[in-house]
Amino acid sequence: MGISFASEICDLKNGNGYYYAEKESGQVLLDAIEQITPCDLKIFLFGFSGGAHFVSQFVQWKPDKVKSWCAYAAGWWSGIPKGIQIPLGIIACGDIDNRLDACFTHFVDLRSKGMPVLWVKLKNTSHVLSERLESFVRIYFKTILQDKFDPVFIELENYTNLGFDSNLENNGNNVYLPNHMLLEKWKYLMESD
Repeated sequence: MGISFASEICDLKNGNGYYYAEKESGQVLLDAIEQITPCDLKIFLFGFSGGAHFVSQFVQWKPDKVKSWCAYAAGWWSGIPKGIQIPLGIIACGDIDNRLDACFTHFVDLRSKGMPVLWVKLKNTSHVLSERLESFVRIYFKTILQDKFDPVFIELENYTNLGFDSNLENNGNNVYLPNHMLLEKWKYLMESD
């Protein structure tokens, strides 16, 4: 299902706009899903720019409702409240998008807290939607949907497979892949343009 929200700029800045899923927009999404199916399904979320803000806020607000997520190119991030464990997710940004530093800093913060997050930096990409990223996210989500877990930590700088060692869990210098079979696809996504 595709959703679209709109808010006044002043509300996006003062904490009352759709970015803030806990205010109303998140419940709007949950109510729409409930109308389609009364089953208590976990959802997959993908958001770009303002949608990435919504996704990140929703994941923090209702982590138990989310199976996995991707937040692509948010301009700023709020810290994870203490005691919240977020589900598997992806933070992505283009390397020539002025949101890159904020996105990477948030990724490092989440990984240093042991959150199972993958980083994607798209080469030669500004603040635009990316078919390459969307294709990878579909494969990533499918892996999780089918419970094909064989997790590994990958060293971010040189893509070395570090295996799955709990000593590596709280480390902002590595990424979490839910299945080692995604490694080559992720490397290709990171290296191609």
